[in-house]
Amino acid sequence: MTDALVWVDGTFEAPDGRLVRTDDRGFTLGDGLFETLRVQGGRAFRLEEHIDRLRRGAQHLHIPVPPTLEPGVEAVLERRRSSEGALRITLTRGVGPPGLDPRPCSEPTLVISLRSIARSRRSLDGLRVIIGGGRVAEGGLTSGMKTLGYGERIAALHEAVEAGADDALLLNGSGHVVGSSAGNVLVISDGMIRTPTDRCGPLPGITREVVLTVAQRSGIPFERAPLAPADLADADEIVLTSSLRGVAPVVSLDGRAVGSGAPGPLWYRLRAAYEEVVRQETRCAG
Repeated sequence: MTDALVWVDGTFEAPDGRLVRTDDRGFTLGDGLFETLRVQGGRAFRLEEHIDRLRRGAQHLHIPVPPTLEPGVEAVLERRRSSEGALRITLTRGVGPPGLDPRPCSEPTLVISLRSIARSRRSLDGLRVIIGGGRVAEGGLTSGMKTLGYGERIAALHEAVEAGADDALLLNGSGHVVGSSAGNVLVISDGMIRTPTDRCGPLPGITREVVLTVAQRSGIPFERAPLAPADLADADEIVLTSSLRGVAPVVSLDGRAVGSGAPGPLWYRLRAAYEEVVRQETRCAG
């Protein structure tokens, strides 16, 4: 991707270069974490929250976070002051010998990249979603963390594409909805928003929390509760949230229309309020 800007362990590198060693555990074992942030006007939205989530995951996995993290992000953003796109922070345990034992590893690897993105019209016109056939474990050791091991989610998205859909919802071992392949889910019925509890195993989505905050300010009630597929089948609206997609409406589920089959009124309100928060927090001072 020629327009990408890439920073690796303190040095800017060519985007098409060989940036990571073949014995890096992020490459061989998926031993690491990542965060993806929306950049608007050269500023990363909710940067502090994303870094905090990365640090919590790193502490849980006993991966040291280099002191160059925040300076590296600043250096990348400074190079593209007025850019809009996606900022990705990738942290791996670093280079290590063969085997699972993490103790012999050397320094962690930190990669920060910024690339432009083309926002899909489907995020506005409405997504076609299926409920995936697989199951993800809730309560696992890495549940709720953005680890590099996205195999389950990639397989679910592939299943959706093969079915002619845009995304897939994942269920946990109890049959409750976790979220989409790359985000969180909100289900709206009778003016009430419901979203999975943490015990169901969703990612603690930063975009979702912003949306729930603006909902509360707007007097829209919400609750965190387990959601069964039947709850989605009867919903008036379904909304997916993620950093890059933002707040996206779902217009069909497993081939059946959600509500009227068009983006609903609460989605319009939530998206407008969310985008206003993004504008307010990323606009240049003065």
